[in-house]
Amino acid sequence: MIISTGPEGTPRALQLNLECDTAETDDKFTIDNTDCEYTIHYKTCYACAKGCAGGGGGGGGGGGTPGEMTFFEIFFIVFISSLCVYCIGGVIFNVYKMERKGTEAIPNKQFWGALPGYVKDGFVFTGETTVNVVNRLRGQGGGGDTNYRPASPDTESYQDNDNGTFEKA
Repeated sequence: MIISTGPEGTPRALQLNLECDTAETDDKFTIDNTDCEYTIHYKTCYACAKGCAGGGGGGGGGGGTPGEMTFFEIFFIVFISSLCVYCIGGVIFNVYKMERKGTEAIPNKQFWGALPGYVKDGFVFTGETTVNVVNRLRGQGGGGDTNYRPASPDTESYQDNDNGTFEKA
């Protein structure tokens, strides 16, 4: 409460009341005035114990309950942690137990070298299958290559590349 005196020496008082309000209303504040005593009632979600539900307040601007994580945040943390353990643990195992050196210490090197080819083959297969389905729905026959066969090293694929590099065999 703020107290001051007016020009005639009469005391004035101002009181500000912040009230919890989660509803989206246009009337956010009201003022009560009685003989130089003013009371302002301001309704806001920031005055609520849990803050605002839709972002902002109650947790440093994150919204919702402080410390609450979404499924995707948890999944991302677990995925990155597992990937780090896999890579670091695989290199340590290959160096000390299998006595490999250099790039040979990379765990599953052959798979990682062939992965771009697998991804390319997946996109080619998906594209051709989509074209075939769309053409059949339009009544234009099969269209495209109906006998799909994965790309081989002779047709610009990195698949079946046993040396574990990203270069064409």
